[in-house]
Amino acid sequence: MSIETSIVIRTLNEGQHLEKLLHSINMQSYTSWEVIIVDSGSTDNTLDIANKYAAKISHIPKHEFTFGGALNLGCSTAK
Repeated sequence: MSIETSIVIRTLNEGQHLEKLLHSINMQSYTSWEVIIVDSGSTDNTLDIANKYAAKISHIPKHEFTFGGALNLGCSTAK
């Protein structure tokens, strides 16, 4: 199946909420999507959770982070 939708999620230590979000996405009947995590230096379990759900992970240095820049990075890796 081809990917029609890319879901870009910006993270920095979002482990507390990310599991619930990714689980909810995976429970949808629509499945033609990919999840892209743009992480700016998480030190909690954020990346472990992202890997558990097979999300693509891009990294942006914390000192270079801007909301728009992180989204642009995520979009540049989207199918």
